[in-house]
Amino acid sequence: MSNTAAAAWINDPGFKYQDNPVNIHTLFRKSFDIKTPGLVRATMYFTADDFAKLYVNGDFLQCAPAPGYQHYYYYQVINLLPYLNNGNNCLAVHNYYQGLINRVWNSGDLLCGIFARLELEYDDGGTETIVTDSSWRCLPCHAYDSERKFGYDTQFAEDIDMRIMPLNWQQPGYNDTAWIQAAIAVNYPHQLVRQETPPLTWRKVFPHEVKTLAPGCYLLDFGREVVGSAIIKTHGDEGAVIEIRHAEELDENGMARFSMRANCIYQEYATLSGRETDVIEFFDYKAFRYLELLNLSREPAAGDIYVYERCHPFPENGSAFASANHELELIWDICRRAVRLGTQDSYLDCMSREKGAYLGDAFVTGQSHLYLTGKTAMLKKVLADFASSARFCPGIKAVAPGAFMQDIADYSLLWPALLYEYYQWSGDADFVESTLSVLGGMLQFFAPFENAAGLLTDFTAMPILVDWPSNLRDDYDDPHLMGTPMEHQTGNNTVLNLYYYGALTAALKLYAIAGRKRAVITLEERRQKLQRGIMTQLFRDGLFRDTEISSHASLHANALALAVGVIPDHVDKTTIFRLVKDKRLSCGVYFAFFVLQGLFNYRQTDIAYELLTSEDKQSWITMVRSGATTCMEAWGPDQKWNTSWCHPWASAPVFILAAEIFGLKPGVPGWSELQFRPQVPAALPHAGITVSIPQGRIDAGFEQDADEIRFSLRLPSGVRANFSMPETGKRIIINGTQLNKGFSGIVA
Repeated sequence: MSNTAAAAWINDPGFKYQDNPVNIHTLFRKSFDIKTPGLVRATMYFTADDFAKLYVNGDFLQCAPAPGYQHYYYYQVINLLPYLNNGNNCLAVHNYYQGLINRVWNSGDLLCGIFARLELEYDDGGTETIVTDSSWRCLPCHAYDSERKFGYDTQFAEDIDMRIMPLNWQQPGYNDTAWIQAAIAVNYPHQLVRQETPPLTWRKVFPHEVKTLAPGCYLLDFGREVVGSAIIKTHGDEGAVIEIRHAEELDENGMARFSMRANCIYQEYATLSGRETDVIEFFDYKAFRYLELLNLSREPAAGDIYVYERCHPFPENGSAFASANHELELIWDICRRAVRLGTQDSYLDCMSREKGAYLGDAFVTGQSHLYLTGKTAMLKKVLADFASSARFCPGIKAVAPGAFMQDIADYSLLWPALLYEYYQWSGDADFVESTLSVLGGMLQFFAPFENAAGLLTDFTAMPILVDWPSNLRDDYDDPHLMGTPMEHQTGNNTVLNLYYYGALTAALKLYAIAGRKRAVITLEERRQKLQRGIMTQLFRDGLFRDTEISSHASLHANALALAVGVIPDHVDKTTIFRLVKDKRLSCGVYFAFFVLQGLFNYRQTDIAYELLTSEDKQSWITMVRSGATTCMEAWGPDQKWNTSWCHPWASAPVFILAAEIFGLKPGVPGWSELQFRPQVPAALPHAGITVSIPQGRIDAGFEQDADEIRFSLRLPSGVRANFSMPETGKRIIINGTQLNKGFSGIVA
């Protein structure tokens, strides 16, 4: 048999007649018969706008697509062979059009629909295709109608009416004759590209504890932060209404704090159908730990309530950390969990309020994610998403690929450095080559603001952040940072110019990788000129000042100077080290990455370790002692007015432990050789770590006493380690072999 019909975008024919449609749920079905004996391939190409959940023969399979711009819109390739039956089959799709301008999707564009092509191949060479066309049936679904929104207009409340939610609509044999014929959407503008990252994984998470608060009122504690959709099986009279509250913490009365700090009021309602069992399934996901249910007619039975938790595929045995410092282990745990939950179809800011991907957050989360998984596909996708944003601004957007267009200069200038880190992990020179036009456009965007000394001056193209929230900027002395009109940004901001220096440094390396010698020479001249300008105009009396006219020396200006390596070797850095040690983490949790990185760059190991494990108010231990199970948006719940309890931009300890304390970095692009440069803190007697690289797992550990440091190192097959370490006065033993004093070279 053979059928080569072309797929079309389809939607509800009534959609085009709606005035400013928002929060639109549409159900689609397609029944078809096949004979599975002899079926050898069943490949489905699928996408949707804005977002959809796909069911095959009644079973939920996955959601799609990852958000994308119209000019770079993702589709998934799915193997359906294990899910098809002999005889009648059903493809069912729950499609969603949000209609709002936010960081999540590219919506509000009056484009809504699904697109699918299922290719079947038999062992006799016959083929058949099932495509989206006018033979599909659809139903406008009003069971989720609500006008209330959460966060930054990123999610609608779901007040689910089970009376009008069709029962078993995803199953083969469901009678859909009352449904309407799908319409073909003409002139659909999306340019489709294959989504190279794997689909999200889903797993059921059951409550850790169920507590009765009052008759009909129950509090479910999942024991930790979860990210996903709640499923509730219950029963009640037709028209009975139950209240459902999600929360990340409890209030002073021990009830779910559903009016969350993160600007989300997680209070919703479900109207029951009167059937023997209602299965209430939330469509969109939330970030929460607690679920409170009111007005239930009976106590929930075991298994009746769970969360369908979602995230990018994450190897559970690919990473671990243990040490003599138990609280450091807890810090690792909350950071690791936040990275897992925060890596969805991108590296997200947070999973409640923004639900979008910021480049600054991705810079921290992405590098931690690499060590936790050893997989580079997500970082490549994120870099491509931000490269795609250059169509709207050559300087690269701060958030991508959502419809909400936001610029932050500090974030844009991190893109080249993150691209270089991707290359170091992957060795993917072809991808670097493919992005050079974007890199060149970004550098040209900033170049007109260079003054005679090479400094970016009177920069008015984008807001300058320095750090967030604004109360954690260490009194940075520039009154015209983000939150004030850009046209007032005058003079030379030190942090901006340091990020610019870091961008030029990374760009040099990227052009060298691509063999662009002339561009390397030109950029090196610009970089050296900028370095001289920074040192002559922004560095005075041993410290970096916030601007060329300021006398204030902030943590941010000085720590970032260490992080980007702008300080010439001959310049004494003692005063900077002392300032960082004294100011400690007087910054936001995001910027703490650069504070620690800068200290390790100059072997200030003990200062960095002291900050990493400090018990100050502004510390990761404050998060742990506040009851956090994932790292937070701020150092504690009361240090930011709208704090999220799950914010992976605070996951710097994962990277710092792996890359700096254990010193595990790519020795050559792609990791065939490991650079083993441990910086062992004097205050840490022993520790062990497991991280992942593309070739597999690395297990490393050390023990130390007054006389010696004993390292253990186990590498994947085909990977060798190149060791070096500063002189400590102690004997160095690796895998039982004592090294000669001052040894550096291959050890494994």
